[in-house]
Amino acid sequence: MPPSFDGRVSAFANLLAVSIGMSHRWLMTIEGCVPRVSSHLLGLIHNCGSTRKGRSIGHLYSPFRQPRIVDPRLIKNARQHVFETDVGAYAELAPVIQRLAEALGRDGQYAREDKVLDVAVSLERLFKPSGRRISLDLQNAVADTLGTSDESKAQFRDQVKHFYDVRSAIIHGPVDTKKKQLLTETGEAFQNGFELARASLMKKLETELI
Repeated sequence: MPPSFDGRVSAFANLLAVSIGMSHRWLMTIEGCVPRVSSHLLGLIHNCGSTRKGRSIGHLYSPFRQPRIVDPRLIKNARQHVFETDVGAYAELAPVIQRLAEALGRDGQYAREDKVLDVAVSLERLFKPSGRRISLDLQNAVADTLGTSDESKAQFRDQVKHFYDVRSAIIHGPVDTKKKQLLTETGEAFQNGFELARASLMKKLETELI
């Protein structure tokens, strides 16, 4: 059975959100809508389907803010990966893409901390570290994937280490002075961690789904 169109559209929206680093919101979904011609062909009574409103988005946008212009190449790449790639090959990376997309849209009291944890899960799904040295394994994996020189690899290792130090502080709480300080750096950790995960994901999409 071919994949559902709405499933592909959702995957496309998630990948595009991750590609450009901006959250997306569903305004409305229309379920059970069958075209009139198809209904007649199947001998069914035509049904316009039912609608379901999405979450309110008014508080997320300002009419005074200049809208961001999206590079058309990112849209084209997302469309190719989702609609022109074998479903089985894409399926392994789909949960990572969805989690990163949802991280961008999180809000609430613990949104910053939850975003960091989303990125941590995504990195582990991407690189599958084993054993008890998860942070060190990920430092090396990200550096090998994105680094182009010894200097850049060292920078990537430092970024991953800081990210996982913040993750540890979130998990274990402010048990000492160092972790208290790290908990004030969740915003920076998310931005750096998300970019590392995004760049690694795009690299895998380009190399593994060709």
